[in-house]
Amino acid sequence: MAPRPALGSREPRGWQSRPRPEGAPAQSPDVAHLASARSYRIGGPPAGPRRGVIRAALAIGVLLLLVGTGTVAYAQWAEWQHALGRPARPGELASLASVAEGASGTSATTAAVAALAPGEAGLPLWLEIDRIQVDAPVMEMGVEGGEYQVPSFDVGHHADSAHPGEAGNSIYNGHLQTINAGRIFARLHELQAGDTIRVYTRTHRVDWVIADVRTVPNTEQSFLQPSAAPRITLYTCDGTFDLHTRDYTHRRVVVGNLVGVTARS
Repeated sequence: MAPRPALGSREPRGWQSRPRPEGAPAQSPDVAHLASARSYRIGGPPAGPRRGVIRAALAIGVLLLLVGTGTVAYAQWAEWQHALGRPARPGELASLASVAEGASGTSATTAAVAALAPGEAGLPLWLEIDRIQVDAPVMEMGVEGGEYQVPSFDVGHHADSAHPGEAGNSIYNGHLQTINAGRIFARLHELQAGDTIRVYTRTHRVDWVIADVRTVPNTEQSFLQPSAAPRITLYTCDGTFDLHTRDYTHRRVVVGNLVGVTARS
């Protein structure tokens, strides 16, 4: 049996449990301690430049997370602030009977269309689409720099297109997804044939039923052309965003037919 170490010895624990092979040179406890420490550090965390790269990657990840969270929060805050200043929505409820009648094949009568107020009183003021929860004011938008200037957070009506219910194509646009201008038409892709749209003027509510939903290249503009019969056209961006042209590759287009005109109380 090996002798016990004397009191006060600095011999490390476990030193006596590792017998020295026969013929091997004697090794001091201090050297064994250093060797054990070296072997322990082999599996430790990386040092030097490698550790710096990992820390930098983690810092960038945290920064991107904070920026993304802040962007989403700011967009929601901006939309909430805009909603506080919106005008009051029209109080009349939808006439489901007139929409159902038109959807079954009976269009709005000539007399009902003729009753629409001309001029400024016939301008669209509000647009409702129940399926995608659009309930927003309509603003007139003109052309600047060769493009229609879409209003922030609200729906835009092409000022050079027909008034709702009149003969011709009444055209509306809205943003898909922005940081500081809303996303009023972000769910336009969910609409289907048969869904209803309601447009309010100062004197009437005009009801439409969607007949066609499609995606077209951003170079396609045939849906903006005038029509002989009353028509409503909604559109927004679609596809992928091209950083080179700073535009989306496609447009989502929704076309509806007139089915009813109701005087507002």
